[in-house]
Amino acid sequence: MIKAIMFDIGGVLIDSERSFDAIYEEFAKDIGASPEKIVKLHKDYLDRMLYGKVTATQFFALIKKKFHIKGDLKKVWLKGAMKRITLNKDLLKTVDALRVHYPVALLSNVSQIRSFVDEEFDLYSHFDHKFLSYKLKMQKPSKRIYAYAVRKLRIKPEEALFIDDKEANLRVAREMGIKCIQYNNNAQLATELAPFGLL
Repeated sequence: MIKAIMFDIGGVLIDSERSFDAIYEEFAKDIGASPEKIVKLHKDYLDRMLYGKVTATQFFALIKKKFHIKGDLKKVWLKGAMKRITLNKDLLKTVDALRVHYPVALLSNVSQIRSFVDEEFDLYSHFDHKFLSYKLKMQKPSKRIYAYAVRKLRIKPEEALFIDDKEANLRVAREMGIKCIQYNNNAQLATELAPFGLL
């Protein structure tokens, strides 16, 4: 029996996975820096940002120092990112419908910088719990983050349903007894949700 449903963000609730290099390339052009160097810098620091070891303020300060740039970099970055990232509004309607009967949670590897997009979309207001890597200082597919989420939801692993687009994340969750669906698109998800009788 499912008692709570957890959703990944990137590649599920927002479409961003294929466009991050493009976002940082455009950001670099907007601030007058080398696109190749900015993309590389982001890749070099991404893991630390996902773990919350480097904040958005620290990363933007690094860019300012390294490339001798002034101004509000957050504003510039967010403006460019919002052009390239789309919200899965139809899936969010499904989340809202599920939330009437079940607690719904986010379980996602997110940097503070990427969270600015989620906040701009007001994504977090649709969820009861938010398990975000940069805040928890742990990432999927570590068993620690799944165990933490289940404990906070006050359920057993087998009472949780987790929806993610990456098999590597789902494999570890399944090993812990969590029920999983690999997300491909909204129609496929609706088909795989049906047997659970949640909607």
